[in-house]
Amino acid sequence: MDLDRARGVLLGLACGDALGWPVEFASTSAISAEHGRLNFDDLMYDIWQEYLA
Repeated sequence: MDLDRARGVLLGLACGDALGWPVEFASTSAISAEHGRLNFDDLMYDIWQEYLA
């Protein structure tokens, strides 16, 4: 693995860790109450429609 890819992996890991911090120890019900429920089917439909456009 070259140095740029290794740096990218570490940067992605750090960003993901930082973004997950606000809900890290919360229960799924607490997360849903605060942020709403994510419907995976709707999300994938939206992504697919953008891809086809």
